[in-house]
Amino acid sequence: MTADELKAIAGRIGYEWAMFLGACETDWHRHAPDALREPLRVVHLHARTELVWLHARGLYDFVFRRSRRKGDLYIGEFLEGNAAIDWKARDAADICPSVDSNIERANTKLFHPTMVRLTDMRGLPDYITVRNELRLAYSKAYRLMIGEKMKLFRDGLNDEWDVAADVLD
Repeated sequence: MTADELKAIAGRIGYEWAMFLGACETDWHRHAPDALREPLRVVHLHARTELVWLHARGLYDFVFRRSRRKGDLYIGEFLEGNAAIDWKARDAADICPSVDSNIERANTKLFHPTMVRLTDMRGLPDYITVRNELRLAYSKAYRLMIGEKMKLFRDGLNDEWDVAADVLD
């Protein structure tokens, strides 16, 4: 891939992080009325947390997705040689245990008023956990990057959104 293509990929990931961090910046969902007899309230009770998980899904897939659809982006484009091999061998569950164990469940909960959705009162793990785990994963992958690709990734995250400092330790 060209430098411009890599920067565009990182810019897109920066956009996803900006949306993710924006979704994390409020706790209004903690004060929503707990009206279990009103299905619409149940659907929206955890909407803020689920919005975080919506973006977490995209960020997680970019870093860990093993079986990708054609055209899906993957952090491996920023890694070379042994670093790429080392990253592929990483177990997502070791780096992001909460995200990894809940990612499929989160995907089925997002705003869809199914019977399972309406009766699942467990919610999802707190978004601070999600943010911290994904930040750790991105920082670990970033430390494996070298030279121009490392710079392009960081610059791309800051392209318009300036989120590198929030994403990378």
